[in-house]
Amino acid sequence: MTELGLLPEDWDVRTVRDCTDVVTGATPSTSVKEFWGGEIPWMSSGELNKKYIHEVEGRITKKGYENCGTHMIPDKCVLIGLAGQGKTRGTAAYNYIPLCTNQSIGSILPKPEFDSLFLYHYLDSQYNQLRLLSAGDGGRGGLNKQLLLNIQFPFPYITEQQRIGKLLTDTDNLISGLDRVIEKKKLIKQGTMQLLLSGRRRLKGFSKPWIELELGELGKLTGAGVDKTINIDEKPVRLLNFLDVYNRDRIYNHELKMWVTASDYKIARCDVKQGDIFLTPSSELPNDIGRSAVAMSDMEGVCYSYHVLRLRPSVELDMTYSAYMLKTAEYEEQIRFLSEGSGKRYVISLRNFRELRISIPDDIREQNAIGNVIAAMDNEIRDLEAERDKYKNIKQGMMQKLLTGQIRLPV
Repeated sequence: MTELGLLPEDWDVRTVRDCTDVVTGATPSTSVKEFWGGEIPWMSSGELNKKYIHEVEGRITKKGYENCGTHMIPDKCVLIGLAGQGKTRGTAAYNYIPLCTNQSIGSILPKPEFDSLFLYHYLDSQYNQLRLLSAGDGGRGGLNKQLLLNIQFPFPYITEQQRIGKLLTDTDNLISGLDRVIEKKKLIKQGTMQLLLSGRRRLKGFSKPWIELELGELGKLTGAGVDKTINIDEKPVRLLNFLDVYNRDRIYNHELKMWVTASDYKIARCDVKQGDIFLTPSSELPNDIGRSAVAMSDMEGVCYSYHVLRLRPSVELDMTYSAYMLKTAEYEEQIRFLSEGSGKRYVISLRNFRELRISIPDDIREQNAIGNVIAAMDNEIRDLEAERDKYKNIKQGMMQKLLTGQIRLPV
């Protein structure tokens, strides 16, 4: 039993001070041009979220380095965010290149007594504890060199530190590789959507001309939904809200969790049927207007919110296709042009929504084929995200067990 809890008998507890030293950085004056744009890598605390630092955005000159009093940090150090109201404070990173930093980063220098990758992973696992250690008035708080020097960490033999550090880093690299594949697949999907949904590329076997119409011709578009209140003289209903549309292409009955109340009139008027398309008419950002999602089934006891619009199609639409059809660059350009407001709120009127123009295949089979191609890409991305999340959970378990010696790696 140690200050850090149960550890193996052949492990020890050390402080950072026992093994190494800590230095902090500095920032050259931004008003002196001669200090900036040189060859020396300079890192700001905002870049700590990269976790593994292979490159940084800033560059300072030799003159800037000499005048600001920062330090040149060798590679293979543990970098810690010292200050800030956001998530930066307490964030750990590991640098693969020599660099210097601003004053909001503390650098734990590498020494032969310990493996810096092992220490990085341990401090990364202690993020919440580091935040508490540095708590201050007003939520700002701050770490400093003395606090970092006094941090305790488990201390196995150096060879075991190295094995643990390497295994956890390999797992991080696997997760990062999956992230890169996911981003690539998303870009491919976005490009494919723009080609297929605009008709600039046709799938094999389809040549019938597309039709152009306004949203108001596509079906009945209504607003004035149910508000977020509970009144004892009304009936309980579940609410299909702004975020249910914003975060999805398809809306499923079991996903809707918010309960409110509504009158019989509102329940009848604001119901949700299979194939209904819901849109976001207003937001704090103009790019968030006009987002769409389709209801995948009739939803008894569900009403849509006053924060969304409902388009109930009166023409034949494939449901898979309708989940994507309002996600073209042409549609989004109309949204940007018609949105009104500035600063805190942007909105498109119901009338302007009805006048938005889109082109769709007249052949329901082509709609279905396009929808299936995009849906297959979505499914592939979801599978990759599930695999990545599985490895993230595995890594969390590995950290809890390996960094406390509950599981020992073979020699």
